[in-house]
Amino acid sequence: MVKTTPSTPTIALCGRLRPTKGFHRVVSLLPRLARKINGLRLLILALPARRRYGVYQKDFNALVRKSPLRRSIHYRFRRLPAGLYRKLLSTAGVVVLPYEAGAWGHILNDAIRLGKPVISSDL
Repeated sequence: MVKTTPSTPTIALCGRLRPTKGFHRVVSLLPRLARKINGLRLLILALPARRRYGVYQKDFNALVRKSPLRRSIHYRFRRLPAGLYRKLLSTAGVVVLPYEAGAWGHILNDAIRLGKPVISSDL
């Protein structure tokens, strides 16, 4: 299970795992951020990549495994029950939506409903 608490500095990424969501960029930046924020964790709540993005998911998993902060990156690539999803999202200090294309769907609404600050790209 993901081990984060409201007191753990946590960034949340949410959405379907595919290149246009930009999750890889945040994983790559995590070591720089962690130098400034002690104990930083990254929580990724993502639906699995569709078949056409299978190579991206493999590459993403490799990026996480190679990260010096791999033990601080927690992810679930499956649909979660709504209550568990909200509980995990509520542990985040900030929700980051670094999307290059697409829409936020319910994720932005969920973050706002939980009172979480959101950092997003300009779509």
